[in-house]
Amino acid sequence: EYCILMSGVDERQHRLYFIYVQDRQSLDKIQVKELTKADRIAIYKQLDTCVTFLNSHYIYHQDLHVGNVIVQLNPVVKVWLIDFEKAVISDEQDIIRELFDQSLLHSYLTILDLDCSDVNI
Repeated sequence: EYCILMSGVDERQHRLYFIYVQDRQSLDKIQVKELTKADRIAIYKQLDTCVTFLNSHYIYHQDLHVGNVIVQLNPVVKVWLIDFEKAVISDEQDIIRELFDQSLLHSYLTILDLDCSDVNI
């Protein structure tokens, strides 16, 4: 199944397709302290990959809070970024929006009890 998000920018319409996510938990419902360090690193790296990919296509999420990160822990860690209601799609790179997304992303180091050396930053 798919969830379809429609967003319009300057009278153009974009469609983003997402796999329907079922039986997973948002990061705000997970006891982070009970996760292994390897799982916390995997969550951060996958979230970083999501944000970097979006930003490289001039899509800026703008709402990267823990309720918008869905996590599957078993059999392997998988991360989905959801809720693109505040997302901005641009024709060109927007450094301010990109820095905003990146600063929100880096707040996950604290949320996941990691430091820069854990994720090679």
